[in-house]
Amino acid sequence: TVIFLILLHSVVKYLQNCRTECFCFLLALWGLGHLFSSLITAISRNPEAKGDLMPVGLLGFALTESIALLAFVVAMLILFQ
Repeated sequence: TVIFLILLHSVVKYLQNCRTECFCFLLALWGLGHLFSSLITAISRNPEAKGDLMPVGLLGFALTESIALLAFVVAMLILFQ
């Protein structure tokens, strides 16, 4: 029964970790969708500003993606500690 409890604890810990990781990825995807929809709207309203808006949009993409990767790394550290 002790082995079963240890296994059960590992499974519960894994599922909690997956739930946290999926939540972080969903938030990152929502942020990326919002970022690019706003970028497309801004460029369609003012096409001359595309040169100024694209670098800021790509920087926002990189920062949002780095948050998702950081969440993944933290989730893996929690899982395998």
